[in-house]
Amino acid sequence: MLTGMRIRLFSYLLLLLPALLSAGREVVFAPSPSWVLSQRYSSEPADRSGSESSGINNLLLEQQYDLASQTFYERTVQSIVTTAALQNVTKLTFSFDPSYQTLTLHTVHAVRNGTIIPLLDRSRLQVIQQEEGLEADLYDGRLTAVLLLNDLRVGDVLEFSVSITGWNPIFRNKFNDDLQFNWPVPVGSYYYRVLVPEGRTLNISYHGKEHPPAVQRTGEGTEYIWKGEKVKPLHPEDDLPYWYFPFDWAQITEYESWKEVAQWAVTLFDLPQSEIEALRPKIDELKKRSSSRQDYVRAALRFVQDDIRYFGIEMGINSHQPNPPRKVFRQRFGDCKDKTLLLCALLRGNGIQAVPALVNTGLGYEIEKFHPSPRLFNHVVVHLPEWNKTLDPTLTQQRGLFTLLTFPYELKGLLVTPGTTELTDLNDHSNDQSRSEVQETFSIRTLFGPVLLKASSTYYGNKANVMRQYFNDMTPLEREQFGNRYYANEYYKVTTASPLKISLDDEQTNILVLTEEYIIDSLWKRNDEEGRMEANFFATSMRERFDIPAGAERTMPLAAKHPASIIYKTRIELPEDWLSEPFDMTVSDPAFTFTKRERFSERRVELEYSFLSHKDHVPPDQVRSYADHVGEAQASIGFALYKYDEGNPMQAGKTAAAGTVWWFPTVMWLGFFGAIVLGVHAWKWSAPVPLPPVTAEQTEGEGSAVPMPALTELMTEQYVGIKGFLLLPAIQLCLYPLVSLFQIFVNHYPVYARGVWDRLTTPGGESYHPALGPILLMELTVAVLLMLFTLLAGIYFFRKKKEAPVLMLWWYGCISAYPVIDTLLVASYDIPFIQKDGIDIKIIVQSALNAGIWIPYFLNSERVESTFNQ
Repeated sequence: MLTGMRIRLFSYLLLLLPALLSAGREVVFAPSPSWVLSQRYSSEPADRSGSESSGINNLLLEQQYDLASQTFYERTVQSIVTTAALQNVTKLTFSFDPSYQTLTLHTVHAVRNGTIIPLLDRSRLQVIQQEEGLEADLYDGRLTAVLLLNDLRVGDVLEFSVSITGWNPIFRNKFNDDLQFNWPVPVGSYYYRVLVPEGRTLNISYHGKEHPPAVQRTGEGTEYIWKGEKVKPLHPEDDLPYWYFPFDWAQITEYESWKEVAQWAVTLFDLPQSEIEALRPKIDELKKRSSSRQDYVRAALRFVQDDIRYFGIEMGINSHQPNPPRKVFRQRFGDCKDKTLLLCALLRGNGIQAVPALVNTGLGYEIEKFHPSPRLFNHVVVHLPEWNKTLDPTLTQQRGLFTLLTFPYELKGLLVTPGTTELTDLNDHSNDQSRSEVQETFSIRTLFGPVLLKASSTYYGNKANVMRQYFNDMTPLEREQFGNRYYANEYYKVTTASPLKISLDDEQTNILVLTEEYIIDSLWKRNDEEGRMEANFFATSMRERFDIPAGAERTMPLAAKHPASIIYKTRIELPEDWLSEPFDMTVSDPAFTFTKRERFSERRVELEYSFLSHKDHVPPDQVRSYADHVGEAQASIGFALYKYDEGNPMQAGKTAAAGTVWWFPTVMWLGFFGAIVLGVHAWKWSAPVPLPPVTAEQTEGEGSAVPMPALTELMTEQYVGIKGFLLLPAIQLCLYPLVSLFQIFVNHYPVYARGVWDRLTTPGGESYHPALGPILLMELTVAVLLMLFTLLAGIYFFRKKKEAPVLMLWWYGCISAYPVIDTLLVASYDIPFIQKDGIDIKIIVQSALNAGIWIPYFLNSERVESTFNQ
């Protein structure tokens, strides 16, 4: 395969051999053109800090253009400050396209102690063909003249000037260029001059600070001059969006409007009917295999994407003009414009309107801020007006039904039609399902033994296209080593059980599933400082979604990963119970939304993370909050299990194993023991005291109108006994202990599970709050004490003891006041674990009604007074 590629490249070079052989004639040695006005410069640097950064002081940057002769003149003067800088100036390089340009070297010399030392030596000039675009499968035929310099020293002032004559004829003699006004290094002075012939007009668009030129009429036309001195450096901040250029610059073009640019492009993408007819056999073949027009589009697109290799020879006018479709079809390779025109020919051959569209994949919507110019575009795609759908024929391995075919960019483009007057929004994300889901399952059969890790990655939409291509480009050995290297960075001794493979590739829904399996020697690592074993689960690919910016104070936008949508799930299967409380969190930012969920069952832990991006950059004034949100999300990614040593004092209170901390069983056993002791003693204390017998003297003595039994019988019988309204307190006394026990085991018992207690009450633990421990213990203790008090009050109540009303008054006061006090106490703290939306008014109202009804009743009721008299 490699040999075949070399043969193909060699054949391409043979085609270009005439240009290579004539390269020497394209470099000329001559004085500066007569129209050039050379500028003086100061030997003093604009900013001495320049010597500290680059070792070179730029004393003069001079550029002059003559539109009539299509000549660009450049002169540069630099002083060499450090020894390290000598390495950068030992050679000068100048690139040009020999198919339409000529390079002229004017002056190369050094100034040392006021003496000019010539350095322009023909024998030290070499013309080479670097072809830096070959790695991207692009060949442009440009040559590079390399001039080797000798005897340069620190303190020398190096000056060189060159001219390049000839413009790419594809632009029809129209001028396009950019001028920059500041740099990351200091510049002593700059000088730009543009000579415009009579009858031609420049359109100047500024980006950043405006630098208006001096404009004057000359005998031949108009002269534009920009000058600046002592330009201080501008240091770009890190991680800038692709479309953001931090420096001040001017866009200069002779194009007036998008309509003019579109008309220029129409002539390039002309598609004669003869080219379509030449492809008729292929068109008929595709029609036979297709059941509908949409199915035909999908078949034609797949052919151009997968069967036509991406390789471009972009010499001269072919930098922008595509090759004829029949040629591209025959040679089976082409670049974006070649593949676009070929796809348009195949579609138009079946009566489907297909329009080329010029786009810039980096500028996105920012292209609207620029003045119309062909130089703004770096890519060509196909637009289908019938369905308002845009297709990229340079993608590979794109699958899915027609409705699922998506354009992976958010941008505006220029439709290549005679009637185009403005940019068109080419986005259609109504069916865009581009996202990924990762499922990892760790099967832990024995706690400290080997672990089986099964990983499944599911990709949808454009993400499936990318991963399908990535997978198919890997060799079997690379696939086997891919995941192993990934997990070996996180876990100890990882071996492959089943290498990375495609377990599902649904070409209709465009869903791709990759699976892999690994054996991890052990997840556990020893932490001697804490006296425990730890097992960590990293979710690395999710953490990679977040990059905390180096500095929160910025003046430039920060690039953000977009578009991105990922769900990452981790399942941990355990050999023993490992209970904890569920946990949820959400981090919301204008640039992204992140969520985390933790769920626990008896022998399973399930974690889920999700990330969804919203835009590709963060404005400078939002970077600080963005950094805080990124840090919050990043810190929450990952999970750890702890196993404390036996005998460790933290074993009871901080272990993440199953069971409860010692507080809970201790308090419950004390409460149970206290209930027995209190019940026995209360039963004895409340036993009825027998009355002495009534004597005859007591019943028949003077002053006794009737005997005592008769007096008792005279009391109204309906006000004696646990009847009427007294039945309700009796029911409350019976039900309250049962309800309290239920609430303790439902609401308190899970909290005292050892893993949960560790997270809630250990400083640095998840969901920690300093008030949580005291509040939880107070609630448990009060609940047990109230049950004991209920037992005591109930015994005296049902024995109808005269102390019962007082005990009931205290009991109603306690059970009514405690919920109110607890509610107000919890509401006064910001405790994430206890979700309280302010003060629960319902609890306060219920408690007030309970106390307001029964306390007055026991104070004033005749039945209470008549019943409790023992």
